[in-house]
Amino acid sequence: DYLLSLKKSTNLAFLLLNVSYEDELGAFNHKSSVLKCYTVGEIFLLMRESKMEFTKQLPDTTDFGELIDNNCIYVDKTAIINQFASKKGPFFISRPRRFGKSTLINTLHELFTHGTEKFKGLEIEPLWKDKTYKVLHLDFSIFKEVPSNSSFNKEFMDSLKFSLERAGIKPTNEKVDFPAKLLEKSIENEDERSVVLLVDEYDAPLTAVLNDSNEFEDRRKILFNF
Repeated sequence: DYLLSLKKSTNLAFLLLNVSYEDELGAFNHKSSVLKCYTVGEIFLLMRESKMEFTKQLPDTTDFGELIDNNCIYVDKTAIINQFASKKGPFFISRPRRFGKSTLINTLHELFTHGTEKFKGLEIEPLWKDKTYKVLHLDFSIFKEVPSNSSFNKEFMDSLKFSLERAGIKPTNEKVDFPAKLLEKSIENEDERSVVLLVDEYDAPLTAVLNDSNEFEDRRKILFNF
């Protein structure tokens, strides 16, 4: 049995093997499980020499639906998702870069929107008893660069309107000046238990303007009220 995960940012791979032999490099002990770090080239060289073959594709996306549809490698931790996603939030998840936060957010989007349709054979399939929801999915990484003829507030409002429409919620026709009020007015007639809000890269709008104290403070106030 083996698990291979690829870290594209460093061109390194991590291979976990349960083995009963030593390879030519002496990397593995008899009948032991060892986590060893190799370059990607070394991994495929070892696989070729030991006649190991992939039955699934290496992932190159954070979209859960694409991972499943394209038969990509996916480490199933969905039973843990069930433990918190079945409860009322809010939930805040903080991990370093490349820890799979965006993949988790996309997995939650798929789960809340379509149920276990794409979770066949995964741990959560027999556990998940919840209904489906209207999901507002915001990716704040798109706000790192704001066009010179626009503003963070306007870009945020436009993105929120698009997310509302995609979730099947009509944005309010009332005149509103900030995203918080737009969200409040748009969902005021919705059952509060029928809407899920997912936010990815929540800190991106602020880290992008650390050197501009005025813009930083303006964005901080907008996000704080949201």
